Amino acid sequence: MTGEQKGTDLSETMTLKPRHRGKFTESSSGIPTWLTAAFLLLVVMVPTVIAYFVGASGAAMYAARSEVLFVATTSNSTADDQAMATQVALMTSRPVVAAVAEQYDLSVEELSDAVTAERVDRSQMLRLTVEDGDPARAVEITESLTEAILARSAGRSPQAGQEEAYLSGRIAELQQRLSQEGAGTGSQQLVLEQLIDLQARLTDLQLPPEPAIEPLTAAYELPDPVGPQPVRSAAAGAIVGIVLAALTVVALLARRRSADR
Repeated sequence: MTGEQKGTDLSETMTLKPRHRGKFTESSSGIPTWLTAAFLLLVVMVPTVIAYFVGASGAAMYAARSEVLFVATTSNSTADDQAMATQVALMTSRPVVAAVAEQYDLSVEELSDAVTAERVDRSQMLRLTVEDGDPARAVEITESLTEAILARSAGRSPQAGQEEAYLSGRIAELQQRLSQEGAGTGSQQLVLEQLIDLQARLTDLQLPPEPAIEPLTAAYELPDPVGPQPVRSAAAGAIVGIVLAALTVVALLARRRSADR
């Protein structure tokens, strides 16, 4: 092999060898790969840390609960499920919340945001939860709301009151008429039968209605605060960071494709 051939082979070998700058390789943009990885890690860590400290700086929040039992009135499971769903909605409805909010100098919106109602699994137990910065006040508000819910469940309609007034007036008329009728007359027997029937209807109407729900547990405070929750906030921040990092990678790949063309 001549000296010229050796020089040519050596030149080709040097051309085929990959070039390295230092210990680490470079991306197509000229930025070391380790630096790109560190930047992406920073993109994830910064919102995570910020969210953690923001979440940890919030005021402590406490919660109280009470449970009530739904009383099934039919043997139809579908109808009972619908009735329970309606009852859960009524437990946090505006009329119920408004009746209690005023007692604690809260707006309806403030108390509505602090109250949740749910059905426990597939049972007939309904749960009410109230959050507040004062644990004692959380228990008091829960008690007041539970009482308002039970009172509304056992309440009578205006039509029932009107019917009671009508029956009472009609019974008074028949009693007066009965006292004026002669003893043993046929008309007196007829009035007496009407009077007995009306009195039975009035008695049924005056009986307390069977409530749709019954108290199960008194209001009680949860053992641990429900807030702040810095870990949950950090998780949300990490998700944001991961999304930002993914967008950064997409942008770098797009830039690399453009440079390769």
